[in-house]
Formats: sequence, C-alpha cells, structure tokens
Amino acid sequence: MHGTVARTFAVSVAAFAAIGLADDLAGLPATRLVLQGLASFAIAAVLVARLHLPTVILTAAVIVFAVWITGFVNAFNFMDGVNGISGAHA
Repeated sequence: MHGTVARTFAVSVAAFAAIGLADDLAGLPATRLVLQGLASFAIAAVLVARLHLPTVILTAAVIVFAVWITGFVNAFNFMDGVNGISGAHA
C-alpha cells in the first residue's frame, strides 16, 4: 500500500500510540477520548472513501466505523494487563 491511504493509516496508528503513551505518563481522561475519536475518524474516512456509495451512506459509515474503532481501542486498552485475553481479542 502506497499513497494517501498508507500515510493516513500510519499517521493515525502513530497518533494512537502517542495518545496511549501520553495517557500512561500523564493521564488524559477526556482529552484521550477526543483525540482517539479524531484518529478513528481519519482512519474510517480513508477506508470508506473508496466505496462508491451515496454520500449519506458514506457519512453514516464513517461515523459508525469511527465509533467502533474508538470503542475497540478503549476495550483493548482496558484489557491491557490481561495478556491472554488481549491476544485473543486481537
């Protein structure tokens, strides 16, 4: 994968890593959720943009996927200390 999709995905994954590190070091309760939502929105928008569907459906899909990605990241973060469950979840 090259181009915009790969760069956006890589930057968003790096953003998730930076958010997690900052949260572990300083604690970012509400800010973390907003930052994760923005990174999730970027990933969802890039993944859905290539579909040839009406704008309303694309917008709904981006919102649903962004919420799902944010929830998935937070669920995985919650299970961080339980390696077996985290591995199965991944």
